[in-house]
Order: sequence, then C-alpha cells, then structure tokens
Amino acid sequence: MADFCTNCVKEWFDAPSEGGPCKPDIDVEAIFKTLEPENYVSELCEGCGLIAIGNIDGKLKVRYIDKEGWQDYKVKP
Repeated sequence: MADFCTNCVKEWFDAPSEGGPCKPDIDVEAIFKTLEPENYVSELCEGCGLIAIGNIDGKLKVRYIDKEGWQDYKVKP
C-alpha cells in the first residue's frame, strides 16, 4: 500500500468527490513534534518523493528523493 504525506493527501485525496477529507499516512508536522533537535526519521511518500523529516536547528526540514540537502517544509493551502 502506498503512503502519502500531508501535502499529497490535501492535493490529491481531500476533495469530497474523492471521499475526503482524508488523514495522511505521513503526518509531517506531527512527526516533527516527536523529534529531538538534530534528529530525523525516514519516511517515503509515494506522491512527492519525501524521504525524511528532520528537526534541524529546531526547524522542520524535509528531504526529497530528487533534491539535495534539507529543504524547508511548505504546507500547501
């Protein structure tokens, strides 16, 4: 079964016509809140290619399979 992050669920599955609202398999912000500073967890979003969620310098950062380094996490409206 494929797992999808907060943003991908909002973008692809949250519409009422798709059965939304849906809960994400990978709740990025909830996972971040469990992390100690300078730690990360590996996850895999089948939608956007997110591969890790980290608490880097006290900030929520993510890594993607097709990008180098830690990226700022931007919540889609």
